[in-house]
Amino acid sequence: MILTTIHGAVLLCNAETVAVLAIMDSIEITLRRTAAASASAAKHLARRSAETLAMIGCGAQARAQVEALIDVMPLKRGVAFDTDADKARAFAAQASSVLPFEAGGSLRGATLGADVVVTRT
Repeated sequence: MILTTIHGAVLLCNAETVAVLAIMDSIEITLRRTAAASASAAKHLARRSAETLAMIGCGAQARAQVEALIDVMPLKRGVAFDTDADKARAFAAQASSVLPFEAGGSLRGATLGADVVVTRT
């Protein structure tokens, strides 16, 4: 059995009766909320001309981060690094559908030319 790294639930309740209408897994909501917060920070803190993204850690959060960042920044390329090189290569291949990505061979190499560095799980 594979356990997820994000655990939680969201309850939807009737505003008048407080009756529980739905219990939903929070994985997708958590992924998108966290990515939105990062994208908002990058939008306001990074140079407006930022083009290169370094994604450090290629776990569950990484894809949502890329999708949120490309909505608010003029990114042109990305470099992925993970302590598991296969994971970085797989993420780079998958993320290339929304932004040209390559797998970096080292943490230093991935971040050296980056305008924005995101660390994720």
